[in-house]
Amino acid sequence: MSQVQSGILPEHCRAAIWIEANVKGEVDALRAASKTFADKLATFEAKFPDAHLGAVVAFGNNTWRALSGGVGAEELKDFPGYGKGLAPTTQFDVLIHILSLRHDVNFSVAQAAMEAFGDCIEVKEEIHGFRWVEERDLSG
Repeated sequence: MSQVQSGILPEHCRAAIWIEANVKGEVDALRAASKTFADKLATFEAKFPDAHLGAVVAFGNNTWRALSGGVGAEELKDFPGYGKGLAPTTQFDVLIHILSLRHDVNFSVAQAAMEAFGDCIEVKEEIHGFRWVEERDLSG
């Protein structure tokens, strides 16, 4: 049975890691790696319940179509760039979003993600973020 991913729109997190990557090779390896990562994530969630850990693995339009046997979602489109650098198009195949109250746990989960996905993805960008004093972002 399908289960909602734990990182969708939580309001509790203080730290996050975003990893964007492209697929290398066949999508069957990506499918298996996603399952492996979900299992590893469940282990971390059980080990660190106080961290309120969550994570999402998201796929770009073409990757989703490949994973779903060419069917895809009609509403899923490539992200168009807007403005002058305000919303850049970073159209990679995979997004791994990890978030919790603890950066150390996030970092460990990111390491587990890289172990799970291994050679089936090529990381293009990794960003670490946090909420600042009084739960604010850097804009104040």
